[in-house]
Amino acid sequence: MTEYAFCNSMQIFFDNWEKSKLAGLSKPTFFAVKQCCKTLAELTVYLIEECNFTTVFTGVIVNDWIERRFGHYRQFHGGNFLVSVR
Repeated sequence: MTEYAFCNSMQIFFDNWEKSKLAGLSKPTFFAVKQCCKTLAELTVYLIEECNFTTVFTGVIVNDWIERRFGHYRQFHGGNFLVSVR
């Protein structure tokens, strides 16, 4: 399965989950996940078709520097999710 197909299927999955009204994520989280999947799929197509990329590493695109920094802090404290940076 290509990254594009996977992102589209995940967007559909989250749409269906949100519409089902089953317990799950908050509205803002549903929105953010669906937006991320849609944007990543569209960006992949754009880079391949318009910019003539032969390969798109989607894992690099969604890495966030702030997330990486706090990931380092978590690991310094034994992988504890609730970390203080004081």
